[in-house]
Amino acid sequence: MNVNKEDLSIGTEEMIEMVIVGGGVCGLIAAGECIDQKKSYIVLEKSNDIMGCWPQAANHTSHVAVCEPSYRFDYDHGGKPPPDFTSRDDIIASGRVFAE
Repeated sequence: MNVNKEDLSIGTEEMIEMVIVGGGVCGLIAAGECIDQKKSYIVLEKSNDIMGCWPQAANHTSHVAVCEPSYRFDYDHGGKPPPDFTSRDDIIASGRVFAE
């Protein structure tokens, strides 16, 4: 659920256990961990989209230059392991699948 900053209120009765700053790769993974641990959370993202700098700053030829496991989302990739040296478009697509 996206909430505009104008719609946020201070002093709400609902308790948030974790505040996650940023809806990029690490923020989405942290949200997934909160879900697994049944903790309430909110993700604060400055843009109108998820995946941090990848959609805005990275170009279509950008990729992760190492086989860094932190750029792999934990979900079923159709029986195949997630790719090493992940491309920009693959990272964005994986983040969207993970967030759904």
